[in-house]
Amino acid sequence: MTDLANLAATGSLPGILRQLSGLGGCTHPIRLAGHRTKHNLNTTTGEIGPALRRLDSNDLPAGDLLVRCGNRRTTPVPPAPRPTAATPST
Repeated sequence: MTDLANLAATGSLPGILRQLSGLGGCTHPIRLAGHRTKHNLNTTTGEIGPALRRLDSNDLPAGDLLVRCGNRRTTPVPPAPRPTAATPST
C-alpha cells in the first residue's frame, strides 16, 4: 500500500495506470528497455533531419515499456512429455 501512496505522491500513478491498462490483464508482461528516435528524412537527398520524436524507456512510469506476453491462460500449461525411443522387440 505504501508503494501506491508513493506513486500518488510523486504524480506517477496516472502514468503507471495507463501502462497497466494497455496490458489487457497480462500478469507477466515483457519488459523492454531502450530507446527509439524518429527522424525527418529528406527522400530526395537522403539527408537525415532533426529528431521528430524520441521514446526512451527510462522516461516511462514503470522504467520499461510493458508489452503483453500473449499468454492468456490463468495458470501455466505443463510441458508435454518428451517422446521416448521405442524399445526394440526381440
